[in-house]
Amino acid sequence: SIGDLAQAVGFSRTQFVRLFKNTFACTPYQYVLDMRLQRARTLVMGGDAPLAGIAEEAGFSSQSHMTTAFVRAFGVTPGELRRAGPG
Repeated sequence: SIGDLAQAVGFSRTQFVRLFKNTFACTPYQYVLDMRLQRARTLVMGGDAPLAGIAEEAGFSSQSHMTTAFVRAFGVTPGELRRAGPG
């Protein structure tokens, strides 16, 4: 949690979020979501593993959650991205 991370580095929750955002230009949640999306996109493009399994491996709560995040980030569903292929 944000509170655990803040405590681990010796800052208040508010200070941690502000410093994180100043350093990475996004909130901790946005950063984690971006990392999950990049991992999921690599897995989707790299093979034929079931999308539900990819969602779980990338840290999404469900395939539906991953699909919603994909559409917001990339404008396509994971299935559409897979069918489009590389490039």
